[in-house]
Amino acid sequence: MTANEVSVQDSEDLESRDYHHMMASGDGVIDSDKINRVSFHGSESKVTASRLTEFDVDEMRRAMLTRVADSDAFFKHQLITDPDLTFQEKLTISSELLDSKPSVFLSRYGKYLVEDDLPYFNKLRGDYMIDFHLDSLSQRFHAAAEKDKKKVKNRRFEAMRRLTQEGEYFSVEEMKRRDPLLFEEMIGKYQTNEDVAEAVAAADLSLSEVLLRHLQAVQNNELYEQQSRIQTSTEEFDSEDEDDDNEMDEEKECEKDDEEKLALKNEFVEIMQQRFLNGEDMEFDYHKVDNNEDFDSLEMVNRDEEDRYFADSPDCDLREEEDDDDDDDS
Repeated sequence: MTANEVSVQDSEDLESRDYHHMMASGDGVIDSDKINRVSFHGSESKVTASRLTEFDVDEMRRAMLTRVADSDAFFKHQLITDPDLTFQEKLTISSELLDSKPSVFLSRYGKYLVEDDLPYFNKLRGDYMIDFHLDSLSQRFHAAAEKDKKKVKNRRFEAMRRLTQEGEYFSVEEMKRRDPLLFEEMIGKYQTNEDVAEAVAAADLSLSEVLLRHLQAVQNNELYEQQSRIQTSTEEFDSEDEDDDNEMDEEKECEKDDEEKLALKNEFVEIMQQRFLNGEDMEFDYHKVDNNEDFDSLEMVNRDEEDRYFADSPDCDLREEEDDDDDDDS
């Protein structure tokens, strides 16, 4: 083992002993009541649990220092003729800085930290500079999370737009296959024989496509029966008189004009589209969309940038104040 490796290990052991002496309860497990949780807008760090073990704390430190040492961060001043620092040397420098000057460590390497690193510093809360850096990092992580949510939402919307243009995924037949019960409740039970015949004629299917549709219909019926059984098992049945009244109401409901049928169809499509945007289509691989830059719509990106600019621009407030003054003068 090299001298640098010993130095890192010694500093880690010292840090660990001091920390556990101060924070551990009698059973050797860190007591969460003695840990102030890092929070921003009411959201806690993902790693912060009700109880943190010694292993958790050691892993936080190891992962954090490894990430920093493996980065292109500044570690110390060097002459142009000096050889590049090794990973182990970077690890030693950052480890010693973390132990001796944690606020400087946060200032210098905060950009390389992740949200899961923050609970490690809870024992140091109360120092003005450390609180400042931790709160700044919490705000940064919160903003990044919101940005990621919006990015995923925009990518799914773009994917939905493309799938709608392609015509298959959001076709009535495909949506019926994915949720035959909803289709039957909103469209199927209002279809007349003429409606079905027109749909078949418009499809202009080949023999193989007809056979495929037949197989899909069989699967739809099985899924419909399964969904119906689930729905029926959760319903409470009323008296026979009320059942008779319901049957009369259902017969009356089945009489819909073309305008009402179209409105229900549009509502069915909107429900299925919203289900897609919410990530609820079990058959769809959202990973291919959510993490794919190809679905970044340039129009949406530009719109988001404009919204962000005007939201942050002081000129907006100034223009609003001028408009208010003009209204008062008039």
